[in-house]
Amino acid sequence: MTNGVSQRWWGSMEPIDSIIILLIGCTLTLFVLWIASHFGGTDLNLPSFIQGAYSNIWTYLTGAGGSTLLMVLKKPGMQRPNYLVWSFAVTFGLLVLAFGIALTKHLFPQPVHPLALLKFRVRFPNGENPILSFSQSQPRVTDFPPTVAVDNDEHYRGLHYFENVVWPQPATPLLVATATRASLVSTQTDKPDRPMTFCIKQSPNPPTNTSEPEIHMQCVEGGQCGFDLDDYGWAVAAECRENAGQSHSFFGLMTEVRAQTTEETVKKPGWRVPSLMTLRKMTDSERVGFTEFTIKSDSIPGVQKADSLRYEIFANGLPLYVDGRPPEYMLAEFDASKGLDFSFGMENLSFSGADKGCEDIFIQLEFLAGGLPIKEVQLARRYGALRDATPEEIASSDGAKFAWTGKYIKPLTEDREEVFLVSTTDLYEAMRDKASLDQVPLKYNGMDVVGVLRPPLDRPIYGVVIGLRQQSGQVKFTFDVATANKLLAWSRQMYLSKNRAFPRLPFPYAMKPNESGAGKLSSCGTKAPQS
Repeated sequence: MTNGVSQRWWGSMEPIDSIIILLIGCTLTLFVLWIASHFGGTDLNLPSFIQGAYSNIWTYLTGAGGSTLLMVLKKPGMQRPNYLVWSFAVTFGLLVLAFGIALTKHLFPQPVHPLALLKFRVRFPNGENPILSFSQSQPRVTDFPPTVAVDNDEHYRGLHYFENVVWPQPATPLLVATATRASLVSTQTDKPDRPMTFCIKQSPNPPTNTSEPEIHMQCVEGGQCGFDLDDYGWAVAAECRENAGQSHSFFGLMTEVRAQTTEETVKKPGWRVPSLMTLRKMTDSERVGFTEFTIKSDSIPGVQKADSLRYEIFANGLPLYVDGRPPEYMLAEFDASKGLDFSFGMENLSFSGADKGCEDIFIQLEFLAGGLPIKEVQLARRYGALRDATPEEIASSDGAKFAWTGKYIKPLTEDREEVFLVSTTDLYEAMRDKASLDQVPLKYNGMDVVGVLRPPLDRPIYGVVIGLRQQSGQVKFTFDVATANKLLAWSRQMYLSKNRAFPRLPFPYAMKPNESGAGKLSSCGTKAPQS
């Protein structure tokens, strides 16, 4: 009896039987998966050729093909297998296989594409199309060259910006980035800008119709960005704290001390300055000259785990907001295995040589590991405007040594004409003449007139020249020939009229090509002359 039951279940299996059972099993499997995906909120979209093929096969099997099949199956003397049992067994096996594949992908996820294309539109007033500075702080700190909006393409509505951002990975699931208007010239400001912020994470159900992540967003200047209507769905919104005083920042947890410091700094007047990347890319017709500072150190105790750094730069006590960013967004990449190699650019700001002909530069570096501060370094030095910075070796409080240099990058057409009030070997005489010019409120063509004390180069001679405060707040004291001649004529008229700001007759001076560098005397170095 057992043999009889086994024979009825197994029967005589032939190729046609295998094909029939597989077709029925696959059809039932797809039907079950479709039902499950439909109720799970995701449609199982099969290719059209599979849908068509299965539709034709199913129609044949349930229609005229069914009658033909029955005739074949009922041939005398042939013992056929139990199709019902075999079909359900095959269906169960295919479902177990599909579940196993899904579980394997869940336990062992496939590598995520390292980059994503971020496209975003911004509503600017008056139809503006400004250059933007874009920076990413997660999954890692990355600065991008300033970019301008490009014309609309066939897949995206309107003008848009785009960047190939670093896409979140399982270990770092958030993408955090900011954008501000790129600074093209240094200007005084009463506070830094409020950046546009991007805070997103990977979607649990990414699309399958594109091979690389592509995100479409739209922004309001100074606010958080949201998804555009035609976004593909690669990402979803993530929490993005905008208040620096809260317990979170864009690059991780912040201590209360740092949060309070940031809040105070945000309200502090300073300078909105171009990034070094922008200064390097300017054409010679736009460039007015800048100094590129570089700070290096091979070994810094306690930063082995650091993966980025936050920096704050001060010139004569005023903070520099690079591309208008608040201090918490001024981040740079850092690789502890390679040591520190940090560079920044600085134009001539309101430099007038108030510190015995020099300017005071201060920088604070905060090394971060996973967004958390692990070490802080403070460095200071002196610097002569429009000159190279004397190479300095500066030690931090814990004994780490830093090499700090600076190279003045001249424009192709450099203004070399100056109008001198005095040239003297007596530093204090020069300081008095500068003070006398500063204390009398004078204007020339609508610009404030200031005294600029110039330190010695190769000989111990100080000079006081006439400077003009530009609309940006910068002080200009080198001019083209025509402008210098007009300024000289005006200043001599002030002298002849007995104006107390001009105790002696001004005279012209043209800088010579070899009057550059830091000079043999290193006037603004640590061994600067004190008298």
